[in-house]
Amino acid sequence: MEWAARDPGNVTPHLYNSPMVAASIDEIKNVNEDRIEWTFEANRWAARAVQAWAVGRGFGAEIADLRVASNGDLIAAPGLRQALDGLEKASIEACNAAEVIHRIARMDFSEGADDKLEPAFEKLAEAVLIAEMWMRRLAELCMGVTGYLSSTDAVERTDRAAVITVKQPFTGEELLGDGLWPRSKGFAELTTELVGYVSRMIVDHNCRLEITPTTGEQRFNLHVDIDDVGNLSLKIESVETSRPGSLLEIGWRRDGHDYVASWDDPLPVMEPVVLIVDSLASHLGIQSPDELDMAIL
Repeated sequence: MEWAARDPGNVTPHLYNSPMVAASIDEIKNVNEDRIEWTFEANRWAARAVQAWAVGRGFGAEIADLRVASNGDLIAAPGLRQALDGLEKASIEACNAAEVIHRIARMDFSEGADDKLEPAFEKLAEAVLIAEMWMRRLAELCMGVTGYLSSTDAVERTDRAAVITVKQPFTGEELLGDGLWPRSKGFAELTTELVGYVSRMIVDHNCRLEITPTTGEQRFNLHVDIDDVGNLSLKIESVETSRPGSLLEIGWRRDGHDYVASWDDPLPVMEPVVLIVDSLASHLGIQSPDELDMAIL
């Protein structure tokens, strides 16, 4: 399965392109005599990682509470344990990196403290950005779980918290920046993931999710588009199926050689996702999420 995804285990955030990181490094490097500022700045960044850890753990707890369906079954929450573990690791690394900067601040200049500061701070900033990425992914997964549920105070509160988390200044990031992180092994898990992706896309606006098959036996391009308002449109292009009319039976419309469907904002995210998953599993010949490529554009 070749997903267009960013795995934080293998990918380092683009720290050198971050004005926030560059400005903080420059600020610290300009403080030579009063190096207490080094520790202050390190503590500020470590506090962001700890805050991300606390928020992410909160989403983990909400997912654990909300995913228990009324009949006792569990709503699929793919990658929950891995996300919590990744968040834990990154937050610990950020705190440890801040301690290293504290030790550097106590060094004599003759020991090369100035030269050691920049790489130490870059390591701290990297850990912080990864912790915040895991926090946003847990918020995204939480939105995927709440998509199954009827509106209640608890669900509405959790959704608000998730939207604030992925969109807030400094620690917010678009799905395009974080990348997809697929962990689905079956269609129930894929449904949760897609609800989370689409929910984030609606928050971001002006983005597209492309879904294509990896095998040569099926051919289609499925697009999920969100416009600048939050309206959603689906399109299947280049489709080859033994029963073309079957797609019309489940809610698609013909548009020339393509199949389309659309929803206006505000929209029930689960409806287009159910149509997508039903189409993939029952009408487009997909046996497993492993047979799909996905990319966010």
